[in-house]
Amino acid sequence: MNISRRRREMPHINENIKAKEVRLVDEEGNQVGITPISEALNRAKEIGLDLVAISLKSEPVVCKIMDYGKYKYEQQKKEQKAKKKRKLMRVKEVKIRPRIADADYNVKASCAHNFLEENCKVKFNVFFRGREFVKHELVNKLIERLKSDLADVGTMEGTPQMLGRRMVIIFLPK
Repeated sequence: MNISRRRREMPHINENIKAKEVRLVDEEGNQVGITPISEALNRAKEIGLDLVAISLKSEPVVCKIMDYGKYKYEQQKKEQKAKKKRKLMRVKEVKIRPRIADADYNVKASCAHNFLEENCKVKFNVFFRGREFVKHELVNKLIERLKSDLADVGTMEGTPQMLGRRMVIIFLPK
């Protein structure tokens, strides 16, 4: 980690607050009002707590008198709780060709069906060989067949994208 980055990450507490005046909130959460920074620092030192900048973007800066260690601990707990709630969407890939046999198609479609039931995104890669690239009716037929077969567990995201000699079709779980 370089030095300039470390400076930016320094917590805005006590003497690190550079504002001349702050909107002060006392240790009970009551608004004291706009006070000079020196007065706010003295008040925090008398109580034995820290002056912590809560909102740096407001004018004047909002500061609260509190125990910084406890505040930092609570922030970490909030981040951990938010991280647990976040859902990770896995992406499963299925490779097919426009002229796929019915038995092969059924296997690929059932795999995609299972993936969608497990709450995974399914990315179909349709690979083209030779003149299959110009046969749009084969591709349209394949897309419609996939839509109808997977309609009960997923929906197609956007429109299919062409990437060179392959087409990408993405299905999202319902």
